[in-house]
Amino acid sequence: LNFMDKVKKGIEKVSKKDIRRVAQKYLRPDKVQILVVGKKESFDKPLSTLGEVNVIDIKIPPLKSKKKK
Repeated sequence: LNFMDKVKKGIEKVSKKDIRRVAQKYLRPDKVQILVVGKKESFDKPLSTLGEVNVIDIKIPPLKSKKKK
């Protein structure tokens, strides 16, 4: 078997019960954070409907052209 066949077989062995068990053990709904990227004007409703919003500006300034000497 090649690597991808082994991965596929491993995934196929995972049951819904396995997923629920692991989710209950490791996922903490009170600690969930959602990252949304995009222009706020393009969303169909305010992000505040999801909970507290912290806006982070990630604009990259334009490159400055270098003049040859």
